[in-house]
Amino acid sequence: LAFWSDIESNKPILTAGQPVVDAPFIIPLRGTGAGSGRSIAWNMVGDPFPFDVPFNALLVDTPSGRISLQDAVNRGYVLPNLFSYSAAEGYTFRTLPDGAIRAWQGHWIGVTSAADLALVVPPVPVTRAANISKTNIVGNGGWQVQFGVSSRGMRDSNILVGVSSRAADSYDRLDVPKPPLVSPYVSLGVQHSDWNNRNGLYATDYRSATGSKVWTLVADSDQKNTDVSVTWNLQGVPRNTRMM
Repeated sequence: LAFWSDIESNKPILTAGQPVVDAPFIIPLRGTGAGSGRSIAWNMVGDPFPFDVPFNALLVDTPSGRISLQDAVNRGYVLPNLFSYSAAEGYTFRTLPDGAIRAWQGHWIGVTSAADLALVVPPVPVTRAANISKTNIVGNGGWQVQFGVSSRGMRDSNILVGVSSRAADSYDRLDVPKPPLVSPYVSLGVQHSDWNNRNGLYATDYRSATGSKVWTLVADSDQKNTDVSVTWNLQGVPRNTRMM
C-alpha cells in the first residue's frame, strides 16, 4: 500500500471505480523474525481510504488476538510512532495518541514483535475534534533543541534532543529511532552504540533532567564530496543551561 516513486515532474494519478469505505482494511506487517537479531522491522503502509484516518483508531492483529494500537505498543508489538517523508523536511513523525495516516501518503511503522502482525485500518475519518498536534514531551522544567541538516536541496530537519522529567538516560519510549533512508539523502541523528539491541540512529533523544548530558550527533549523505549545513534552534533552553 506504500512505495517510493522518483519521477521527473508532477504527474496525475488516474483511478477507476469506487473506493470501498464500508469495511476495515487489513495490512500485513512483517515482524523482526525469531533469532534475527533485529530490534525493529520497518514496514511501509498507506491509507486504503480516500480520507485521513486517526492513528489511534487503528487496531493490530497479534498472536493473542485483535487489540488496539495503544495496547499493541504497551505489549511491545509495535512502536508508538508514525513516520512521514517530504523533500522539504525529510522525516517527520507523530506519536500516539496524536497523528493520522494520510490519504495518498505513505508511512513507516516500526514492528518490534518477532511474529508477523496485521494492521487493521477502520473506515473512520479524522474529524475536526481529532487531536493531531504534537504532544508536549518535555513537560514542566524540561527543554529541547531542534537540529537540522541540509545539502543540495535535501533536508533532515526534525532532530530533537533535550531533557524531561518523564525521560530516562537509557532507552525509553520518548526516544524515537529513525526509519530507513532512500537515495539520494542527507541525514542527521543521535547515534547510540550503548543501548544493546536498541542501538542505532535516533530522531529524538530525551534524557533525565538531572546532571550533565552528552549527545553524539552524526551527519551523513550518500552524495560524495558534498557540503552539509547543520542548523539548530536554542529557543526555549533555560539561561542557566550551558551548551557546549
